[in-house]
Amino acid sequence: MNFLENTLSHLEDDLYSLYSCLLVNRYWSQHVIPLLWSQPFELVKETSSHKIIITYISCLPKETKKRFRIGGIKLPNYERTLFDYPKYLKNFNTQKFCRALNKTFLTNTTSPQYFYSKKSKNKFSNIIRKQIKLFKGFYIIYPKNNFDKSINKCFKPILKQYYSTYPNPYLAKEIIYLLFNQYITLKSLIINTCLDNRYKMDIELHLFLQRNHNSLQNLSTFELDFVKKLSYNREWKKEDFLLTELLNKMSEYAINLRKIRIEIPFSDPWGGQRLTTKFHQSLRKLIESQTKLKIFISNYYWDQTESCLYESLTKQSNTLKRLTLMELTHSDHRFRKGLSSWKNLETLELLGGSDFLTPSNVELEQLSIKNLFIGQNYEPDPLISKILKATNKNLNKLVLDGSSNSIIFETIIKYCPKITHLSITLSLDNYNYIILLLPKLFSNLYQLKYLKLSSREINKKSEIFESLLKVSKSFPLSLQHLVLELNMYYLNLDYFLKQCHHYLIYLDIIYNNIIIQDELFLTLMQYKKDNNNCQKIRFFSSLEFPYNLDLDFLDDVSEYITFVKEKYSNFNINNLW
Repeated sequence: MNFLENTLSHLEDDLYSLYSCLLVNRYWSQHVIPLLWSQPFELVKETSSHKIIITYISCLPKETKKRFRIGGIKLPNYERTLFDYPKYLKNFNTQKFCRALNKTFLTNTTSPQYFYSKKSKNKFSNIIRKQIKLFKGFYIIYPKNNFDKSINKCFKPILKQYYSTYPNPYLAKEIIYLLFNQYITLKSLIINTCLDNRYKMDIELHLFLQRNHNSLQNLSTFELDFVKKLSYNREWKKEDFLLTELLNKMSEYAINLRKIRIEIPFSDPWGGQRLTTKFHQSLRKLIESQTKLKIFISNYYWDQTESCLYESLTKQSNTLKRLTLMELTHSDHRFRKGLSSWKNLETLELLGGSDFLTPSNVELEQLSIKNLFIGQNYEPDPLISKILKATNKNLNKLVLDGSSNSIIFETIIKYCPKITHLSITLSLDNYNYIILLLPKLFSNLYQLKYLKLSSREINKKSEIFESLLKVSKSFPLSLQHLVLELNMYYLNLDYFLKQCHHYLIYLDIIYNNIIIQDELFLTLMQYKKDNNNCQKIRFFSSLEFPYNLDLDFLDDVSEYITFVKEKYSNFNINNLW
């Protein structure tokens, strides 16, 4: 049994393989069902997500399902499902769940077209509708005694007639209450504050989750994602209150989180309104309460008057392994103190920009960072060269996004000789001097195995190619995998590859031009033929396959080139770690 469970666990994100395993026999199905239904909304397309909600409702007792039929929801005729599917739910995304609810009300109501209906122009009709709405308050969703049942029996026909044309938005709440009962224990919770109210459903997910403590106790991943612009007027005070309450409750019960991601756009997500101090304090409290936190990802920019989150993260000095900061970041002395205290920090990603320039006389202690990502807007900060110097021999993987700071390259040459994976996105600013430094950089990186060269602007100036073509001569002999995102003309590419002193094992070409010539593939094919050590050449493009080329020709060259048919932006080629 353990062998089967371990094998199936490797297929938990592969819907088609799991479905095939499901049909083997009953014993296998009993082990596959929990995996399939642990994250059902992630495994199916949005167009079919409403079927999950209907299946959940079908798991309920007969008497309970009557309330949904009264509310105008069409349900299957079968009595009960073979499995109690809700209890297997482990990963919950509020946005995907809300969309599934919206789809359910749209496609499974008696008269869905009335779901969007605006106020009728007929005054008499509006009066009748208002009178019927009064009866909704008398219907008791969970009757406790015979008196409650008698009241329901009186009003049931009236409500059934009403909800057959105007589905009850409060059914959404009831679905959640029935779904998140006491035996549900989540492992991943993603809250998207863009709860889609287009269908008038205020389901208050946050408020419900904070009531059910059992659903949070085994939580290992928590993500809070804000959206800048919404199509409706959001109740920001209510959201702030609910989220604050949720974070406070999580700090009591969800204390074993391994990953926290906070996405709050810096450009005022509520049109001038800001999150309150209470929310900030509850977030600090949540971070400090953790015992196993390994990953913290955030673009949350707090006001300088608030207490610093880095002070809270220092409580995780023994467990924190990855820190990702986006948009503006407070990089003052408290951040530098945090870098020194996070003894097990292996991955540091600085994707945005710094709001504080580090004094030139500041020095950092030895850092344990192995993986470092430097965004373009961070490069003016002297802190970056300080970090590179402090990581020195520990640094293995480095990403420089939009590099134009020569000081950074000089620091790498001097202090970081053990880099094995390097990605450089070149910028036109200070380009000539950077190109002169690259040969010296490559000659010093004697352990370099992976190299990616790219530029967002390189196709705008042809003279860049002339200086760049000479760089390949300096590639170290250790290099095995080369990725080029430079939109090279096929003759330039041919020259560039021939200048390498040794043959590569892996070669990836990322091409963004709207026109792709046959000669480009012929060049790559010839390189593969001439190089017996080359195991794979992959081709990525922003264009859809077959790139407006002859299919027979592509079929011939596919023996030598692997065409990655999904768009390269969706392919995880930039993640070195």
